[in-house]
Amino acid sequence: MDPAKTTVRIFGQEYSVRADTNAEHVRQVAELVDEKMREVASRSSQVSTIRVAILAALNLADELVSLRAGEMRSVDELQTRALQLANALEARLSSKEDSTAPGVETPLRVSESEGS
Repeated sequence: MDPAKTTVRIFGQEYSVRADTNAEHVRQVAELVDEKMREVASRSSQVSTIRVAILAALNLADELVSLRAGEMRSVDELQTRALQLANALEARLSSKEDSTAPGVETPLRVSESEGS
């Protein structure tokens, strides 16, 4: 399948973009780039389009790196919590095997630990 061609306008210039994704996604990305370039241009005395584009790219890259770092923290927190729950379940099942008569069920109670 050939990439679809979409025409977008960024910072007053039209660009034809070929992408494997749908046209709406391409437009949303282009709107974000345009928005960042206009934001940089409004806060800066930079008149060069290339300088505005580089500063906008740096701002977008900063946001991306921050989001990725936050995502990694969230994954680490979920892994830690899953391990805590697995350990609690294993301990509970171990103590159940040691302390109950055959055929007698003991309810499992799991509660959130502090800081979660």
